[in-house]
Amino acid sequence: MKSELELVLCLSQSEGGPAFRFSRTGAIAGSVEEAAHFALASWATVSEDVKSREFALWLEAVSPEAALAMEASLKRGANPVLAFVTALGSVSSYISREDEKRLARQIQDWETRVEWERLKEDGDSFMRAGLPDKALACYKAAMEKTRRAAILNNAGAACAAMGKYAQAALFLEEALSLEPTNAEICVNLATAELVTGNLARAAKTIEAFRALKPGAPEADALQGDLYRREGAYARACGSYESACDKDGAPAYAYKLALARRLNQEPKKALEALARVSKRDAMWHLQNSIAHEAAGNIGQAVSSIQEALNLEPSNGKILAQASKVALKANQLKIANDAAERALRAAPGDLSATLARAKALGAMGQRQAHQKYLEEAVERLKRISRDQVERDA
Repeated sequence: MKSELELVLCLSQSEGGPAFRFSRTGAIAGSVEEAAHFALASWATVSEDVKSREFALWLEAVSPEAALAMEASLKRGANPVLAFVTALGSVSSYISREDEKRLARQIQDWETRVEWERLKEDGDSFMRAGLPDKALACYKAAMEKTRRAAILNNAGAACAAMGKYAQAALFLEEALSLEPTNAEICVNLATAELVTGNLARAAKTIEAFRALKPGAPEADALQGDLYRREGAYARACGSYESACDKDGAPAYAYKLALARRLNQEPKKALEALARVSKRDAMWHLQNSIAHEAAGNIGQAVSSIQEALNLEPSNGKILAQASKVALKANQLKIANDAAERALRAAPGDLSATLARAKALGAMGQRQAHQKYLEEAVERLKRISRDQVERDA
């Protein structure tokens, strides 16, 4: 005996006419509630065309009365899925043995799809909530059901959000092998390769992205990242300039400002930041860093205070606040800011170094040594990640 659940699947996957190929080799009956539950869960995967046209044509041919009843129910504003399944429960029909086998395969495929889609959606929700560890657990569970590029890409993004770029690269490589023309995956993989120091691989991934998106500013920015990692700061500036000219996104201006500082051009770094019209917390942070590099400590302090006013719990901003306070000889403020930075971003390398420097300046040698050792251990972990990735 087959339930309406199988009819729902059959109709939604229709390939041979208005309503599949019904024949009189086996009676169909079952639970309307079960079919409704499944149909509601998989509503997004059932095409409107099948629901409204093919099923209506079949129902009208089998039972005009049932077709009229469903039409009236829809006009009253009833849920289309419930109206659909209720109509199925009001008629009897038959299905061939060949179609029964096909339906069994469809049922298994659909049940699996519903499971991995739910897990992926849960993972996406956790990412939006800023919980990449929980998101990754969902993506891994989804990958036990199916290896799809979208899931692998999101798993890579979750790893990157936790600083696990070596693991991120593994997921992203597999994702790109499944969808080699996916530009988003290319960008994510190139970023992970750059962070882990796999510059030769990053160069190839960037070229692949250029082939997919000729002239895209993202390609120029990635090329600039590659040059910067190679120490070719002047060439990095050229690439970032190109990205800025094509797209006024603040992120490109911040990259250009960084490259200018590294190329010993602090005034041009400030000019790069002047391109940005939106003066948010990130802009004030970058402006503080640029003024610090130019030796304008007073302005660096002023800018970082503006950033703190906007985002008082941002670990990167607090770490910069500690640095400039130290240069302004405000030791207690420097130490407090570094301590808050570590609370906001436990284990962060810049925050750990800022705390070590502040404690050293205050003469607390033992605590200074402790945080220096933590910073060294953090660098070792980054190096181990790179070695594991290369292997």
